[in-house]
Amino acid sequence: MKRSLQAFERRVGLFLLLVLGYLVTLQTMHALSKRRSHQLLVADNERRARLTARMVLRESDPDRLRRELSRSSTPRALLSTPASYLRARGLSFALLLGTDGEPLRGRELPQGLETVERFDDDTLERLRSGRTVVDSTSLMSADLSNTEVLALTPILVGSGELLAVLAVGVEAENLARSSRALRWNSLIEIFSLVTFVAIVAWFAGFSLKPVRLLAQTASSRDPQTTAELEAQDDTGFVIETYRKMVDELRGKERELRRLKDLERHRADELQDLNTSIIDSMITGVLLLDGSGRVRALNDVARDALQVTGRAIGRPAEDVFAAYPELLSILSRCLKEGATFQREPQVLNLPGIGRRDLELTLSPMADRDGNPIGASCLLVDVTEIRRLEERMRLQQNMAELGEISGGIAHEFRNSLGTLLGNARLIEKQGEGPVVEHAEEISAEVQALRLVIDDFLRFANPTRLVIERVDLAALLEELRPDVLTRAADKTVELELPDSVPEIGGDEGLLRRVFTNLLRNAADVIDDGGRIAVVSEASPGELLLHVDDDGPGISEGDEERVFIPFFTRKDRGTGLGLALARKVVVHHGGRITAGASPLGGARFTVALPLKDDEEGGEGE
Repeated sequence: MKRSLQAFERRVGLFLLLVLGYLVTLQTMHALSKRRSHQLLVADNERRARLTARMVLRESDPDRLRRELSRSSTPRALLSTPASYLRARGLSFALLLGTDGEPLRGRELPQGLETVERFDDDTLERLRSGRTVVDSTSLMSADLSNTEVLALTPILVGSGELLAVLAVGVEAENLARSSRALRWNSLIEIFSLVTFVAIVAWFAGFSLKPVRLLAQTASSRDPQTTAELEAQDDTGFVIETYRKMVDELRGKERELRRLKDLERHRADELQDLNTSIIDSMITGVLLLDGSGRVRALNDVARDALQVTGRAIGRPAEDVFAAYPELLSILSRCLKEGATFQREPQVLNLPGIGRRDLELTLSPMADRDGNPIGASCLLVDVTEIRRLEERMRLQQNMAELGEISGGIAHEFRNSLGTLLGNARLIEKQGEGPVVEHAEEISAEVQALRLVIDDFLRFANPTRLVIERVDLAALLEELRPDVLTRAADKTVELELPDSVPEIGGDEGLLRRVFTNLLRNAADVIDDGGRIAVVSEASPGELLLHVDDDGPGISEGDEERVFIPFFTRKDRGTGLGLALARKVVVHHGGRITAGASPLGGARFTVALPLKDDEEGGEGE
């Protein structure tokens, strides 16, 4: 209540200030208007004085005046100017002055001309330039007898030399009255304004005294204040009643404040409990309100979605702008009330790569069933998906090895028989028969190499785990790659440093040898091969890029199938063996497009030490 009374007092004071400001503005505008009118009157009189001075000079025969000034300093032309001549032209005097401001022939200066007894530099400069100088400052002096405007017209010879100055006093009684009235009006306006301000200040203090007493009453029961109120008759009774009412209201206000603080404390405790529950969950939690703004986002969800900075209160379109698929299902849940159970979501995160999530979304409603937002639970199943893929590949390789192992052995036995017979024919035969037998032997040897690779693919793999310096391993493969592409110029870029990993060095050497040789086979003369190392959480990524023709669309997975190849000569087992080795190391290998324009093979290996080797099936 005290604040309300103080606010009322401030509003009354502000109103009085506005009224005062308005009146001051009116007075200021009135004074400016008068001053403007006076300035116009000054300009008009100065212009008239300038024209009159020039007219007097013309009527005095200036050529004869110059000749007489050249011969004598007392020309007859202006020595005796009739009074009738001066009155007819509105002049109070007309006389010649020397260049020093003294009258010629010792004549005394008229009253009001004492201010130009000596010309200053600026006046002389203007006179020498042939301009007429007008001075009306004497009208503003305290001497009430000054009623003329002084005009000085130069008398020059042909060379521009100043011979004398014609000084005339032009009557300007109207300008004199305006100047004095302006001065008196200014003094009166200033006095009136000061008097009005004093009256307003006294009236404001007198009028607002009861309001101040009410404010004091609302804040305390001071005996002195009570006595002042009782001395005001009916006003004291009204204020005393008002004070009692204020006391009751103040008590109710304290009780309401206590209940409000208690309610706020309970709400804060409930909010802290909800926040603790959400933050402690091992599942990512995302809550949106009805307008699509983020209400809650725990640390697990932040990590899964790579959200940095402030998210609470911001629109979901801004926070998750990099994930249009996620925004699509969130929008459906909010707008259509759709629910999603373990909805798979694949995200490609910068610097991390692929991340597999399962989303469970459901709309939220209040007690009346009105929609108020949506909830989303996120489960990161990236490692589970990778493990499933690894197990699937191992199982497929084991089944393929089990089926094809026996077939390969039978082929090998038959090839051994063919090779033995071909060599007997080489020894016992003659002529073309021997040549045919040699061709058969060469083809059988090539087939035996294919069978050996196939058996190597089909047989279980035993890993001998040790610390492997991949940077040194890749550098050791440089001569082999350059030899492979000896018939063309190749630019080979290898990383300077690569984190050490635990693995089988021999098998990993075979993997990167195969990848680098494949790249060397497909690039053109002057081509480029680059190996790029990239560290990702929990794993090491090695990208083998080339600027060759690349991989045909749809062949990204088929290139790892045994015996699949696009080369004119090749077994189609190199990449299948590479995938088997990488999978048994707990990693993965993928094929895709390279930034260089060709193919990219990415080998992902875990950044951890394996204590013992594993045996593939």
